Amino acid sequence: MRSKVLGYIEQGTTTTSFDMQVANRTSRFHVVMEALLMASKSNSDVSKSISQNIQFIEEKLRLHSQYIQENGDDMDEIKIWKWK
Repeated sequence: MRSKVLGYIEQGTTTTSFDMQVANRTSRFHVVMEALLMASKSNSDVSKSISQNIQFIEEKLRLHSQYIQENGDDMDEIKIWKWK
């Protein structure tokens, strides 16, 4: 598979824009996971560390979910992130 289409999944709730991306599996974390999974098929260096990298990203998503449930807002690292 050379490409993957990510789309919208209706969840029926009001939330932050980043949390909506997480719910739809279109967040930057999900895009990175997809890129790692695809790259690991043809790059042995990527495949060596994929488990560790995916685990790190999944932990970030778990922390995000916990934080937003407790605070009703995105984590600061999401809110103040700037493209550089």
